[in-house]
Amino acid sequence: VSKLYAGYKTIQADFSFRYYRNEEDQTGQGEQGKLWLDAASGAYQISTPAQELISDGKSQWAVLKEADEVQITDVEAHEGGISPTNIFTFFRKGYNHKVLPDQQRGSIKLTVVELTPQDSRQNFSKILVRVNKASNQLYDVTVYDKNKSRYSYQIQQLKANQPIAEGQFVFDKAKYPGMEIVDLR
Repeated sequence: VSKLYAGYKTIQADFSFRYYRNEEDQTGQGEQGKLWLDAASGAYQISTPAQELISDGKSQWAVLKEADEVQITDVEAHEGGISPTNIFTFFRKGYNHKVLPDQQRGSIKLTVVELTPQDSRQNFSKILVRVNKASNQLYDVTVYDKNKSRYSYQIQQLKANQPIAEGQFVFDKAKYPGMEIVDLR
């Protein structure tokens, strides 16, 4: 899986995200989103109904739609952390791997791997990664927080090495009229 994704220069993906408040929460809250990623520059854009994250690889603009606010921060790489730039490869180091029994979702056979962070200071206790056995592409990733909540990301569609529009990773203030810009750099 790591080798497959490492060979991608660009990624465009449609995904669904689901947040579960605790172990008893079986329905969660969800939303759909889109991801554009340029591996060489570390630039990305993530778009959901609630927010947009735009990064040129150096700065990130978080457009918080309900708050009418844009927060600008520096992009920082945290050892062992999960970010848009490493979402498809974060599991290469810093985790203990345990292969669990295969699962079936409809006609899709999935390999299941449980990752536990080697650094106990991480905010999460484990991550379940499920991989489509036929394509070796990620099917979904579920992060289990130490506070008993969990986050699940499922890849709906992925296109690799497709051209990405010029300006995709540039924040254009004119597209967000009336929003307060807060520079936290």
